[in-house]
Amino acid sequence: YPQFSNIDLQNNLGGLDQLSRFLSSSSSYYAEFFWGANSIYCMSYDGDDFVVKKVADVNQVGSELATVLGILTANKQQPELFSASAFKLSSMLFNNAFLDHLEFAQVLYLVPDGPLSFLPFEVLLTAEPGSSDGFDTFKYLLFAAPIAYSFSSQLMIASGHERVSAEEVVGLGYYNLSKTRTNNLPGSKKELDLIRRYWEGEFVYDASRDDLLKNLNTNKILHVAVHGGTDTLSIFGSYLSFANKEGRELKVYSNQLHNEKTNSPLVVLSACQSGFGKSVKGEGILSLGRAFRLSGARAVIQSLWRTDDDASVEIM
Repeated sequence: YPQFSNIDLQNNLGGLDQLSRFLSSSSSYYAEFFWGANSIYCMSYDGDDFVVKKVADVNQVGSELATVLGILTANKQQPELFSASAFKLSSMLFNNAFLDHLEFAQVLYLVPDGPLSFLPFEVLLTAEPGSSDGFDTFKYLLFAAPIAYSFSSQLMIASGHERVSAEEVVGLGYYNLSKTRTNNLPGSKKELDLIRRYWEGEFVYDASRDDLLKNLNTNKILHVAVHGGTDTLSIFGSYLSFANKEGRELKVYSNQLHNEKTNSPLVVLSACQSGFGKSVKGEGILSLGRAFRLSGARAVIQSLWRTDDDASVEIM
């Protein structure tokens, strides 16, 4: 907004020809899902042709999806149960020929829908596990091809194939030793310290809300390591939390980002559940990551879960 109201006037929605040219020019594979009332459908592209098929009934996929997400979110050590469901889910969502040829794909683009938007497809298994396999030996989709997600094919095409290119970083953290600060994130300081070893830029260890807003228009990578929150009941409830000098929380909500212009080629959201939010039929997940993407960021790295402060240093 306000540009959103002009989209239909300025852009003609491309058809399969445009999508095919985009994918074939980069040797990319593609899978877009539709979660219906009773069944789930998939339109896939394997380098040669588009195929539309019914994946399975909603209840079938939903059951295996619930098992996989339940084990991941609860950090349960149940490799046999996880592998059985992760392989079944993979077999339902993708046919064998598609998986067998993924080694030829430069990128696998995914456009999930409904509850599939909460699934990290990287954990699906491309081969049936053996009796002696464990979490460290499973053949994950992660190893088959680089994976990129999009909210729609049009956004994917608009982003282009070019890799993110930026010479500097703007790093924003949540760290202050003031006695008024009780919810410090020491890991955010470590993250920014590590980034400074490899990148030039501006690093604000005790960032404010204004530090974020004034840097949205930057052409640098934007790395945000602060507190985050989500609301699965409201489309505007997801937020990033900063603090002022008095230690009072100041939040930036997703609907505020819709009114801003983001020029960063890459926004890294090292915050809890930055990819989580209310699921809306026909729209997908209305998350912080989506808000940054729709405000102009070319690419976003986000989290589906609450992130441990120490683990985030290693991952992000």
